[in-house]
Amino acid sequence: MFRLPALFRAAATPKPAAPASIARLSQCARLRSEAPAPASTPAPAPEFKSTTVAPTSRPNLPYFVLRTGSAKLPVYSETKGGGTLRQTKLRKISGDVRALKKALQSELGLDPSEVKINDLTQQILVKGDRKMEIQTWLIAKGF
Repeated sequence: MFRLPALFRAAATPKPAAPASIARLSQCARLRSEAPAPASTPAPAPEFKSTTVAPTSRPNLPYFVLRTGSAKLPVYSETKGGGTLRQTKLRKISGDVRALKKALQSELGLDPSEVKINDLTQQILVKGDRKMEIQTWLIAKGF
């Protein structure tokens, strides 16, 4: 007669059945039942203050720089060419991009060859890592 290996044989002792009297609750149900009863007057919600301050009104200029979804300025540092080429990109510009380029050049003292406009994407590229300078200038302008 063929005999099954020990791996496939039935266990010598059967597993005990789970008692029917134990109530099995989900974790959410247990947390709801253990939660303290609500107070008669609700506590005031804590106030969270943002670290970035969005401007309340638009400055009266021929250009405008929109903020990102997280209320930050869209100024980005880029490194290209294996780390040898550093650029700063200014995005989300609406209005007259050329007027913004001229104002940026005159304020930061840049040569016209150091500031380029990408006409397709309406972005401004500045040679070098000038992210902090551009951000402080934009904040001073009211963006």
